[in-house]
Amino acid sequence: MKMFPFVVILTITCFLNVYADVNFNELFDFQPEGLTVHNTWFEDYDNDGEDEFLIHYKSSNNIHVYELNGELIDSFYQNPNLYYFSFSNIDYQIDWINEYNPVNYDANLKIYLRDIQSQTILDSLSILYNSGTNSNTLFTVKNVGFLSSDFGERILLTGNNHHYDSGLDTTTNINYIYVISFENESLMHLDTIENYGFTLLMNDIQSELVSHGYNEIIHYDMEGWTKNLTVHFGKYNIETQTLSEEFQYSGSESVCLDDYSYYHFPTFIMLTDNDDFQEYGAVFSFKSRNTNTELIDQVIRMDQTLTDTLWTQEDLFLQSSGWFYTGARLGNVLGNDKLILFGMTPNSQSLNLEIVDLNDGHSLHNQQTNIETYRITNFLKNSMGKFHFITLQLQLGKLYEIDNSSFVTTEESTAQNTLSQISNYPNPFNPTTTIEFSIQNDSKVELTICNIKGQKIKTLTNNVFTQGSHSIIWNGNDESSKPVASGIYYYKLNINGKTEAVKKCLLLK
Repeated sequence: MKMFPFVVILTITCFLNVYADVNFNELFDFQPEGLTVHNTWFEDYDNDGEDEFLIHYKSSNNIHVYELNGELIDSFYQNPNLYYFSFSNIDYQIDWINEYNPVNYDANLKIYLRDIQSQTILDSLSILYNSGTNSNTLFTVKNVGFLSSDFGERILLTGNNHHYDSGLDTTTNINYIYVISFENESLMHLDTIENYGFTLLMNDIQSELVSHGYNEIIHYDMEGWTKNLTVHFGKYNIETQTLSEEFQYSGSESVCLDDYSYYHFPTFIMLTDNDDFQEYGAVFSFKSRNTNTELIDQVIRMDQTLTDTLWTQEDLFLQSSGWFYTGARLGNVLGNDKLILFGMTPNSQSLNLEIVDLNDGHSLHNQQTNIETYRITNFLKNSMGKFHFITLQLQLGKLYEIDNSSFVTTEESTAQNTLSQISNYPNPFNPTTTIEFSIQNDSKVELTICNIKGQKIKTLTNNVFTQGSHSIIWNGNDESSKPVASGIYYYKLNINGKTEAVKKCLLLK
């Protein structure tokens, strides 16, 4: 007899204006490959219905897969110059190399389109990013994405142009987005967007990008170095190829011998995932000095149009000491979304945490933890929305879980936090699978299918459901009733506008 997954009810009693310290659970430690973490994420890697933790290192391009008890279950090499996508039931591969001509100093990014099965080169494309300048230059691809819509198929390639001029002792770094047309198995370079591409988000209709990026110039001399940085936020319409820059700011950081100085220098920038961005906009922080030469850290929240500053906050936890290795996340604190800030100060090697009201930037809770680390990195969520982060030292890394049940807030009441479980069977499947979920109360339920890039391809339901268990069949088609290609897909359960669960399924044909 098939049993439906259980539902956990978490009941917490809250008291007026009382905020308890947040608890951190160390899940396991591991031996890192230096301090060169490229990315970390959770995934049901072995299809056992439970998350595994994956970590990708820059230096080796190795990916290590851990069970949450710390067992290393797999390790493999991933070529960083490969990207796969499917279109019209055909699997394609994009790969690229840098080409340099020492005679005229031309540097090109050479892009190849291949059929995955035969590895036949279907088309290639060269994009010139340096010409006539005798200096060390390299374009590093950061991300590649494919999208298909009514206005055509596009490949979006983002990266960083690193340029060093030895004669001027100057390094220049500029972000770029290359917009490439994919039609009839051929490639055409349509547009270059300078100063963007560090983050990249698509809206639901897939015709508009929201991105931030930067350009920086670092000059070296006998006294040290000075870095001038300009950060850009903007929106780009892919169909009309028009860019509307909504917001930018500039700053500098100087190091002369042992003396640091800052002028509006950013310490973190956060564009949240697509759904959150449409509601919450962007958050960033920068360091500056006032007229009394005191160092000030400011946290700023922008609206979703990137045109208005909703609030600026200078009085957050330990701001007088200055933060570094700062990060931020949106978090649900017993039913209300809050901004959760993490960071360390020069006077302490331990982690600091602060919960901030999204409406006005007011600090609701702060604490200094006993977690000591050289570096904090990669704040992330698992499939159930629970926060995690890793700490790094030279010979030791640790994965921590933030105990959501320790958040206490608002008013004297009893609050319930329901974790709704969801599963599908069979998995893998061909051509249909049944998705089952359970809710504790009558609720508005949205169930969607997304591809591996997070792009929504099918809405299975968006209706009010009664309390209890329900099931919905996905027939493997997209929104246009066309069969999707073989591969990994995600189904996402939203209850009353909040994401409750994301699970992976595998379609094999």
